[in-house]
Amino acid sequence: MNTVQLAVRNVERKRARLLVTAGAMGLAGAFVIFFTCLLDGFYGTMVGNVVDNECAHLQAHAPGWRADPDLYNSLKADPQALDAAGLAWAPRLSAFGLAAKGEASAGMEMRGIDCAREPRVSKLDTRLLLGAWLDPAQPRGVVLGRRLAEKLEAKPGDELVLLSQAADGSTANELVKVRGVLMTVSERTDEAGLLVTEGFFRDFYQLPQGWHEVAVRLPGDTPDLEAGRRALQKALPGAEVLTWKELLPAMAGIADMEKGVSFVFMAIAYLAVGLVVFNAMLMGVFERIREFGIMKALGVGPGRVAAVIAVEALLEAALAATLAGTVGLALAVLLRSHPLDLRNLLSSSATVGGMAFDPVIGALITPQAVLRPLAFLFVLSMLAVAYPAYRAATLDPLAAINHR
Repeated sequence: MNTVQLAVRNVERKRARLLVTAGAMGLAGAFVIFFTCLLDGFYGTMVGNVVDNECAHLQAHAPGWRADPDLYNSLKADPQALDAAGLAWAPRLSAFGLAAKGEASAGMEMRGIDCAREPRVSKLDTRLLLGAWLDPAQPRGVVLGRRLAEKLEAKPGDELVLLSQAADGSTANELVKVRGVLMTVSERTDEAGLLVTEGFFRDFYQLPQGWHEVAVRLPGDTPDLEAGRRALQKALPGAEVLTWKELLPAMAGIADMEKGVSFVFMAIAYLAVGLVVFNAMLMGVFERIREFGIMKALGVGPGRVAAVIAVEALLEAALAATLAGTVGLALAVLLRSHPLDLRNLLSSSATVGGMAFDPVIGALITPQAVLRPLAFLFVLSMLAVAYPAYRAATLDPLAAINHR
């Protein structure tokens, strides 16, 4: 009888212990898979909020503009170079001023939007609470941030007076009509955001050329930010290019924390798994001391004795991995099709790290989220069985046969 056959026979003799041990290991693995998919879904939701709402994956500005957002400090970009780099990009303009309606007034950040290109890098046009999005055919129509609209008590159809200083030093003023009000996008946009078409912005501020910001969205769920940065810097020599993680370090820190939480949870769960395997295999060795003594007396070497116990552990781990993968994936698929809805606990306008947070979280199923816990399951099973296998391999045959 070879080693594998002997291990299978030994496992079948203790079916109750096999089911308990493999079941405990499998359920722990299933919850690790499920929890990892949940955390990955949370991470994906946060990154999606950042990219979709307004930040995009990358932003380019003129050097020093972010520290001092001067109307005159604009990028001299070549659209053809950006297109040649294969980037999905959109230009943006930004300046400050005053918005008023009746006796109410508030500071505003006017942002010029290219209506044709902006949907390539963000989903601002889908984040409307009231009204309609910008229309180049109606250049005096504006879209307001939610809190700015509340300050001005403005709604779609209302007229606002805008006042600022143009690039040529003259006073810029215009009467505009509110087309829409945004949902919560970010604290910055909520408080003061007033979105207009690029053409209106240039006419209002007398700024014929240049952009203050170029936003870029990269393809894929997990794009290479550094490769995108290099491509954008090549297309815009001298520009300051930042990733979303550098633009929003608080959000990036929360996202990175997800990986640490996943690792800690996995370590705790599999420490418990290791103890279960260790206890079960050690008890199995003590129960079969006489059996191992007879095997060694018949000429079975220490290596084969240890191998039998290791194969037994592998069989248990294989059964546990099957259970973990089946149950864990089933729970993750269920959460993906029926996302966790936290809207009753969190406000729909909640923000995390200064950006809007979608309170509906689903699971993100990736090969890594499934295979990594299963790999840990096998590794820990082998580590946990090392000492019991050593004890069995080093038994004295005569003492083991006479063991009571």
